[in-house]
Amino acid sequence: MLTHVSLHDGPTLLVDHRQAANSFFCSIWFPFGSRHEASCERGFLHFIEHMLFKGNIRYSAQEIWSLAEGSGGFLNGFTERDTLCIHAHVPKSEWQTALNLLFHMAFTSTFPICEFEKERNIIAAEILQTQDDIEERLLDDFFIQFWQGQPASFPIAGSLRDIKALTRENVIEFYQHVFRPQNAIIAVSGPVPASKITRFLERILAEISAPFDSGRVTKLCTPDLAPKPYAGRIYKKTESSQQFHIEAFQLDRPFPGFDYYSLALVSNLIGESSSSRLFRKIREEEGLAYTISSSLYHSRTEALLLIVSAFEEENTARLLSLIDDELKNLFSEPLREKELEDHRRRLAGSFQIMLEDPEFRARRMARNFIDSGQVLDENEELERYLSVDMQQVKTVLMMVNQAPCMQFLYGPIGKNKAEELGFLNAKSRRESPCKS
Repeated sequence: MLTHVSLHDGPTLLVDHRQAANSFFCSIWFPFGSRHEASCERGFLHFIEHMLFKGNIRYSAQEIWSLAEGSGGFLNGFTERDTLCIHAHVPKSEWQTALNLLFHMAFTSTFPICEFEKERNIIAAEILQTQDDIEERLLDDFFIQFWQGQPASFPIAGSLRDIKALTRENVIEFYQHVFRPQNAIIAVSGPVPASKITRFLERILAEISAPFDSGRVTKLCTPDLAPKPYAGRIYKKTESSQQFHIEAFQLDRPFPGFDYYSLALVSNLIGESSSSRLFRKIREEEGLAYTISSSLYHSRTEALLLIVSAFEEENTARLLSLIDDELKNLFSEPLREKELEDHRRRLAGSFQIMLEDPEFRARRMARNFIDSGQVLDENEELERYLSVDMQQVKTVLMMVNQAPCMQFLYGPIGKNKAEELGFLNAKSRRESPCKS
């Protein structure tokens, strides 16, 4: 049973009560991420996420980890372009400990000086490690080209220069202005009823309210418009044993609710499973790539359909031609009813399997609420997957076909070959249409 509660001091509480569960998953979400940072604040949110684990007015860093892991539970966090989250998963008997711990981490962290400087070095090492990971670097470089110069384009952790330049005083000021209870969404899944959780959290909020009694309250600016994508073909030469290709379509939101489920089905049909069109054609029939897949990225303002492949350089022209042919066929020819039913059942079944995971259940609630301001009952969401019809799929396919798209070729391919294929160097790109 899902319950939505607005707590006294402003947080939103989303409770998924599962009476028979043996564990308790809890999370605190903030509906802002790296794309909401000003240029002088780049990397702040990711840095703060790290520092939330380094001590607060009640618990030291060592106590934080001892409390979370002493009962066999775990604690973690992440920063994205649109959200920041810390979360814990513990045995059901430890639910109060987990919530108390997360609240103090989120709202009373103290940013110890010695820990701050150590974390600066750790995050710098993390950035360097990302630069050594070709697939991580691929995505960072893709977003830099796709949304060039716009806040959403920059790496989530910032650059080495950003991390070296930030000061403890500026980061603490940012934290104190932004990480306030009224900006938070709490999503929990477990055997504790919403009324009991509400009473407990009201007590915690009363205890930690003092730091928020004075000073200005800041909510980060949430973009009302989607970032403007680049439409064209770009290549970037880089040292790699494989050639990579990303084809990205951007659909601006909002669009009708059922279109999301139709879009999910289209992505599944294109490349999310072993029975998808691109996987069957590119890998199974032609043997041209080990990796060929599609996925969805979506926020409040836009949705991206991404097709990613990795292959030998010598197969570039053939692979790009086959992807282009498959997409043209999909956009121009009606979907077969059997194909529609197969992917509809697969999405619905996958959703049902994932509901066994309390972390997925909590994340689903939080992301839905951040995205649309509401949370569908799981049965209603399941029904939406099962009821996607042919006309809805055709409507979404038309939207995708008309959407701005970018093809990004990344790897060892040389300038002459890339230009023969119609790709512009990332350093000298110019506006051009992209037609699939």
